[in-house]
Amino acid sequence: MVFSQLSFVFFFLPLFLALDKIFKGALRNLLLIFSSLLFYLWGEGKGVFLLITLCLLNLIMGKMVTPPQSDIDLKGKNEKLRQVMLVVGITLNLSVLFYYKYLFWVISELSSIPIFSTLHVREHALPLGISFFTFHAISYLVDVYKGKVGQHSATDFATYFFMFPHLVAGPIVRFESVRNDIRIRKRNYDLFAYGIFRFVLGLNKKILIANFVSPVADLAFASSQSYVPCLTSAECQSHVNLSINCSLSLSEFAHSVCPVSGTEKAIMVKS
Repeated sequence: MVFSQLSFVFFFLPLFLALDKIFKGALRNLLLIFSSLLFYLWGEGKGVFLLITLCLLNLIMGKMVTPPQSDIDLKGKNEKLRQVMLVVGITLNLSVLFYYKYLFWVISELSSIPIFSTLHVREHALPLGISFFTFHAISYLVDVYKGKVGQHSATDFATYFFMFPHLVAGPIVRFESVRNDIRIRKRNYDLFAYGIFRFVLGLNKKILIANFVSPVADLAFASSQSYVPCLTSAECQSHVNLSINCSLSLSEFAHSVCPVSGTEKAIMVKS
């Protein structure tokens, strides 16, 4: 599922927002976890099991690299062991990323060398967003090892790891920067209105601009040397003018749907 699909805009997102309004306290995090897994399952299918496995793996590794809180803890958890477990955790995450993203390419290149000609490996479908949630996990382990994270529950980490707004498209967010917001959920309607504004703005950029120019971009990347000279100056100017008109229409539409108040302008300046 992607954010511009009708099923997301008119079914998934309204239903999630309605339930989030009803639920209180810790139930909101459980709702977010369940909704995120459903979101990923909808578009990726069996890949959700890999996502859950990595979450559990990094939760366990995070416990093993947590700095000792007292002298009693210090006796059973020395610094060298924590360093080893950190390296193991990072290696496991990078190994999963390498297996799905680079192994087939490496074996294909090696098989062209006579001595490695017998090497073969089946190509696997690349799980959606694997780079993002892999580096999310690594950043979490590093922050836990450095003692930057503080006390948190398994639900807090799962909420951070599964959160569908950044699960498949990023950006990579450090756990320490959102930990307090996850543990203490507060409703801020000014931020909510600004979020709706940003979502509408991005959605219209995707529909009005990106979808229109993507066929041209695909052809240009596919045959850059032979295709680009085929565009006349008049055709290029036509594409530029249309993109400008789309941008102007997008801005007018977004402001008519969600006008920016004084508070939201202050938020935009801060961000």
